[in-house]
Amino acid sequence: MEDNYILMIREKRFINSGLVNKYKRVEDCVRDHLGIQAQYTNYAIISILLRTDDDITINEIYASDVIRAWVQRETVHLITRDDFLAINNLRSSKKAWVYDYYIKHRINCKDVINYISSLDEPVLSKVLSSDIKKKYGYYANQWSAALILANVNELIYSKLTKEGIVFNKFDSKVVRKATNWQSMYERYLLTYGPANVSDFSHWSGRSIKELGIVNKTDDNHENENIEIEYPIILSKFDPLMVAYRDKSWIVVDNDPKIIWKTGGQIEAVIVSREGIIATWRMKCSNTKFEVFITSLRSINLKDRMIIENRFKMIATRMNRDKFSITFEGV
Repeated sequence: MEDNYILMIREKRFINSGLVNKYKRVEDCVRDHLGIQAQYTNYAIISILLRTDDDITINEIYASDVIRAWVQRETVHLITRDDFLAINNLRSSKKAWVYDYYIKHRINCKDVINYISSLDEPVLSKVLSSDIKKKYGYYANQWSAALILANVNELIYSKLTKEGIVFNKFDSKVVRKATNWQSMYERYLLTYGPANVSDFSHWSGRSIKELGIVNKTDDNHENENIEIEYPIILSKFDPLMVAYRDKSWIVVDNDPKIIWKTGGQIEAVIVSREGIIATWRMKCSNTKFEVFITSLRSINLKDRMIIENRFKMIATRMNRDKFSITFEGV
């Protein structure tokens, strides 16, 4: 069992992350989180829906100004355009792994960049990827290498649409706001706090020395009397699950390897006041939304009903009219 201090840390993070008092706009949610990981598109969408008012649907995400781009550790995120440009400006695009990868496979970076620069817009991701591989070989866009290359060089970004992921060109005159890692760290604390420089280093994928930031103390007590309605659902690669070096704030009696798996996979979880009670996964088609819950400890009937109703609401907000949920190991 955990002590009250760990519970306090966890609950403050839940509150600051919008899991209790929901956001009213998609852009505000994504901006405050400095981006939401989107290796799995539908899970990223759910991360946003879990933090926004119930009248916000997937259509609002499609219509928002949020873009899809590669930021921390060259992993793909849903992020505001301004924050992508700010973070991209703080790193050197030449540090991206793509350059060494292309050298290894004897692919000319400039040729690929010139080709993508010449394309008309918009273009579906799967079409662009297929064209790049046909022109430059199988490895040219393996692991989205060409798309990352063009993105970190601020040529293209993508948007989520009903038809799929669509790539667009950046405006010819990119306007960026001046920023630094210190200001990013202080913004990070507002949403992810309580946290420290070690956590921010982990989140950003940069060493503390490289960041050159000054530690800050979280003295905000404004959320301490807010009551949290459990269980809390967190999506796969949820912002809170990737934000901290120290995992003890949430794992409690569980083995971290159940959640943080090999290959960088991070499971979706359900959390009660006592800690993680289950992991979950889904199957999502154009019409179906199927959820499979694997319990790690006993889940009472009341909590099962709360979980089912919350997932049913998510299915509705994702425009899926066929919903099912299965509890395993309860």
